[in-house]
Amino acid sequence: MSKTAKTVLLLFTCSLMLSISQSTLGQDKKREAFVHQVFFWLHQPELDLQEQLDAITALGKLEGVRDFSVGVPAQTPARDVVDHSYQISLTVYFDDLASHELYQKHLDFIEKNKSKWRKVLVYDFTQQQK
Repeated sequence: MSKTAKTVLLLFTCSLMLSISQSTLGQDKKREAFVHQVFFWLHQPELDLQEQLDAITALGKLEGVRDFSVGVPAQTPARDVVDHSYQISLTVYFDDLASHELYQKHLDFIEKNKSKWRKVLVYDFTQQQK
């Protein structure tokens, strides 16, 4: 085999390996996406809202968290399917379920703050990729 043919074969092989590697990494990323949503109803929102917003925002710094957002109900028009009754919403994004399990070690946060909560609902889901 000529030197040129060997070079072309080597480049083709490297290109193929790189393509397969990137494809596999992309598939893994698409398969791994986990979202954790928490809605909080407070006993005394007029007294505890800011303190709880600060405490909940601190959860975004815990191990395993990729991204997060904290907020209050939007001022959207009332409709039968819209629930504006909660005071705080937390949405946390994880790369995978294992990262979510690391995050779940925030028991001190729960113990310290649970007396302020009238109700808490959690919705976890696997994110569908586009």
